[in-house]
Amino acid sequence: MPIYAFTPSEAIARQVSALYGVQSMIAAQLTSSDEMMAMMDKTLVARGVAKPGEMVIFLAGQPIGKPGSTNTMILHKVAG
Repeated sequence: MPIYAFTPSEAIARQVSALYGVQSMIAAQLTSSDEMMAMMDKTLVARGVAKPGEMVIFLAGQPIGKPGSTNTMILHKVAG
């Protein structure tokens, strides 16, 4: 399964791109998980790598922007 990593940091994008099978994408710094999921949906559908209604796994950290805080996993249906 493909793995897409969204980050506002070019340095982090380069680091995760070195991991086998991970494609990084530079994204705006957002302030909520809802904003992140909406941006992810729009980007994945626009790039043709996901279709509305498909299920994806969303990982993030709370509080947002704090390194090393990945503590949220959501099974998410891609919006169209």
